[in-house]
Amino acid sequence: MGEAGKIYNIVSDRDLQLNARFVDFKKQPGGTVMDEAGISSGKDKVKFKLNKPATLNGKEMTVGKTYQLDASGKAKWDGKTLRFENKEYNINLSKDPTNDEAILNDVRIKKGANPLADGVAPHGLLGQTADGVKGERKGKNNPGNPYKQGSTVIDGTHKDYQVKNLFDTSFTKNNRFNK
Repeated sequence: MGEAGKIYNIVSDRDLQLNARFVDFKKQPGGTVMDEAGISSGKDKVKFKLNKPATLNGKEMTVGKTYQLDASGKAKWDGKTLRFENKEYNINLSKDPTNDEAILNDVRIKKGANPLADGVAPHGLLGQTADGVKGERKGKNNPGNPYKQGSTVIDGTHKDYQVKNLFDTSFTKNNRFNK
């Protein structure tokens, strides 16, 4: 769930970082949704925010144009969906069609890609699910409510994934960006 107003690392891998800001989910009190996200691809920074044009390094992206990014990344903004890809991942960010206050994020490992081949195991709230470990993780960080804040599926606690901003790649715990 995360905490409203906080930014979390979603995927951290060599030369790729996906962070997102969580906000209150008005339709479900106590819940949160993501309303903006930042993708770091090497030195380049792509931002997606609900109801705003996507930006690359602070400049509005041209609709329909494919941008070549550092670290073999590519980004394209079609006016509704931000599409990012590199050698290992496809990431699509758009407004959730069932919830106009949330980002729908579709993060996939490319067919045939091995995210462990470069010697760096992905991490982050979502990225750690690609680490090659099969089965359910048994978290111990919320003994009173074992299903709160991802305790059965993430290493550590949700606070371990909080970052300073949408493009923060300098955090120490679970960071794979500069490996």
